[in-house]
Amino acid sequence: MKVQQRKNTGSSNSAHLSKSDHHSQLKHLYLVAFLLFGLYMTYFRNAFFLKWAEAHSLFVSSGAFFQECMRYAGGLLNYGGAFLTQFYHFPLLGSLIFIALLVFIKQLLVAAFEIPEKWDVLAYVPPLLLLLSVTQLGYVWLTLKSPGYLFSNSLGVLVVLLVFFGYRQLKTLGWRLFFIVLLNLVAYPLFGFYALLSVALLVSYELRLFFGDRRYRHLFPVFSGIILALVLPQLYYNYVYSYMQHIHVYISVLPRFAFTWKEMVLWAPFLLLFVSLFLLAVFVGKPKHLYQANKYPKIPLFVLASSLTVVYFFSYSDTNFEAEVKMEGAMAQSKFRAVVHYAERVAGVPTRNIVLNNNFARMALGQPESRRLTLNNIIEPRSPRSPIPINIYMSGRSLFYFTGHINECYRWSMEYMVEYGKRVSNLKYMVKCAIVNQEYALAQKYNSLLSQTLFHKDWARRYQAFIDQPELTENDNEIQAIRRLMVQEGAKDN
Repeated sequence: MKVQQRKNTGSSNSAHLSKSDHHSQLKHLYLVAFLLFGLYMTYFRNAFFLKWAEAHSLFVSSGAFFQECMRYAGGLLNYGGAFLTQFYHFPLLGSLIFIALLVFIKQLLVAAFEIPEKWDVLAYVPPLLLLLSVTQLGYVWLTLKSPGYLFSNSLGVLVVLLVFFGYRQLKTLGWRLFFIVLLNLVAYPLFGFYALLSVALLVSYELRLFFGDRRYRHLFPVFSGIILALVLPQLYYNYVYSYMQHIHVYISVLPRFAFTWKEMVLWAPFLLLFVSLFLLAVFVGKPKHLYQANKYPKIPLFVLASSLTVVYFFSYSDTNFEAEVKMEGAMAQSKFRAVVHYAERVAGVPTRNIVLNNNFARMALGQPESRRLTLNNIIEPRSPRSPIPINIYMSGRSLFYFTGHINECYRWSMEYMVEYGKRVSNLKYMVKCAIVNQEYALAQKYNSLLSQTLFHKDWARRYQAFIDQPELTENDNEIQAIRRLMVQEGAKDN
């Protein structure tokens, strides 16, 4: 009898180990699938976008830049986001950093919300939504007033999870009250909306505990958190932040999308993300009857497959957008043959910018205009936002510059910078315009900013030589060609 019992026990243990090994193998399979998918959606599918986005961003390692970011609540996230965005100058490097951040968020989700091993695939949903928030932008990035957006929201979620995990380690009421007060006082200036989201998650967690054991001590952190989260941002707005608009008091750092039906699709990943975090906060610590992987073994795989499908199909994909981005980069480097090449690869109906860039590049190369790419057959850029600023900022500056309309190029670069903040691409055009106009002190002003960047120092050194020794411009073909065009245009005006 004892021998039979030992045999049964041994078989039970082996079965348990077999199941454990099976779950471990599935975990590794899910991780590999997430890594490959993330790398495909960032580097292999959107490398052109990421490099372009970096060119329309700016990070400067100076105290003045840090202070500029900290003029608004949550400025530390904008600063950190801008710092990491510069690594997209090398799309593969930036993609790997972003994916590593998402994997860390996934692991922290499992720890913070005590997600059982059998169901840890649920923790991939928030990182996938953060991935979608980046890959869905398209043209919107051009007119988005959210510096550091490509990383700032992921960093914000990371802060929320660290706060929630740390709070759950506190066992006494006094320490929890102190934590919530400190969170509102210190974290709001640094993390803005995501500090308030942390408070909301802690309040939800305490309410869940209250309804579970009916101990009224849980209500002290609840009321304290709600009152402080409502009052302190208003005090900061009135006495600290003179640059922040009142409408952004509670949503600072969140992306500057419009609250319209057209841009609701841009909000969707964030709304789903926040809902998933609240659900996890409510269900934390209740794995026995809520997580029954043995009863529903295919649900984890279904959740992961559904999330991957949503990210894939709702990510922005447009051949005209890809062509425009690549053509803008080629125009900035005077690679007119590449401009024509990208234009000819557009199979469908092109946008206005594609036709104009193609016509100019062909003219510069001495080639006849394309019979297929004409202004008689064009479509507007596929974007929820107005096409007018997109058309101007995407190609207007380069066309003005290369046709000798230097003041127009400078004007639109300056307006773009005032409206959407300092960006590398604008600064480069402003430096070149100032040098062509022989305004070397002005060129120095903008070039000094580029010289402080991590990956645009070589470009700044090249043009610094023209600033220090103006006579060198006589040997530069591009500068001389544009100056001759300016003389011709001036003669026509006279």
